[in-house]
Amino acid sequence: TSYTATAYASDQPLRCNAFLGNRPTYPNCGILGTQANPAYTQVVGTACTTATLACDITGLTAGTTVYVEVTATNAVGTGPASAPRVAGTAFGVVATAPQTVSATAAPGAAVVAWTAPASNGGTPILSYTATAYTALTGGTAAGTCTTATLTCRIAGLTFGSTYYVEVVATNAAGNSPASAPRVSVSPLILAAPNAPTTVTATRGNGTITATWNDAVNNGDPVTGYTATAYTALTGGTAAGTCTTTGTLTCTITGLTNGTAYWIAVKATNTIGTSADSAPRGAATWTTPLVTGVTVTAQNGTLTNPVNRRLNISWTTFATGNVTNSRVTVYSDAALTTQVAQFNTSGNVGRLASTATTLLTTNNRTFTAGTTYYVVVQASTTAVNLLAGSTPVYGANSTPATAVTP
Repeated sequence: TSYTATAYASDQPLRCNAFLGNRPTYPNCGILGTQANPAYTQVVGTACTTATLACDITGLTAGTTVYVEVTATNAVGTGPASAPRVAGTAFGVVATAPQTVSATAAPGAAVVAWTAPASNGGTPILSYTATAYTALTGGTAAGTCTTATLTCRIAGLTFGSTYYVEVVATNAAGNSPASAPRVSVSPLILAAPNAPTTVTATRGNGTITATWNDAVNNGDPVTGYTATAYTALTGGTAAGTCTTTGTLTCTITGLTNGTAYWIAVKATNTIGTSADSAPRGAATWTTPLVTGVTVTAQNGTLTNPVNRRLNISWTTFATGNVTNSRVTVYSDAALTTQVAQFNTSGNVGRLASTATTLLTTNNRTFTAGTTYYVVVQASTTAVNLLAGSTPVYGANSTPATAVTP
């Protein structure tokens, strides 16, 4: 006439005797022997009785394993319990609906946020799913996002359409009721990026390194940037480009040192490519560049007051006026042993030593047959020896120019 299902704390009627604080797992008790296991007769939850073939045992702790047996009863009495007991885990109930749902429009998307349910149903929330529907009730699901946090982004929505969003919470027992009512949102337009901003361009030897700020992506991530060197502030010819996918800088090569350039940068996403950054940024020298160094040796005689003279010329590129240059002569290719140094205000210099008889008063001597190494630097800061000011020089010309008087 009826069935009764009962949950117990154990399916083992015996346990091992305690011995010196050690209780091995039954049935491997060895010489310790066994004793009755109290958990075997410990009922947990509330048994259920039914005339059908299923019923719910209530009052269990979610996540706890229990061991269930069933007995059958008729007019004569109750029969033996089913054996062995069957293990099961109580999952509790589903959570209540997420609360305080909001949806913010984004390009081609909706950013959804909410607060946790009032009750998790007895087990932790595993995930949340937000769904955008085409109607306030019913309708078609147009997009979803799933997360373990309290916000996610539903992508792939259409600009100009209105969507209605609800959120459900999932625990071990299943999905909660959906949040209600659904909240409306109208996605923004999905477009190509805006142009990059704050473009700067630094010149090098035949190169320009451009840097810029990240572009606004308008809902679709930027996939790359292209920097172009033009020969004019507006119009002009594209003299070179560089591209990058992950950084906000790149270097354009193959340029001419004596030519002025202006730089523009574009950003690209899967929708399209932005306009050029504007205005174009002028490429400038942060420090002067010295190239084209030539050195010739002019040897005199011991009767000539000027002996073993070096004639040096070079070309300087800089932003602003080059006020002076510095020539340094070394006796080794590693440029560690300096022999002589002098400053000049032009692009041509002459570094001379006196005759042997006058070496005690002038140490700038260049020995015939010895190789020397010459480098030149330039500065856009004036040298005022009377005031004691110090010029700021650019890098050495490279490579050092070798000469043998």
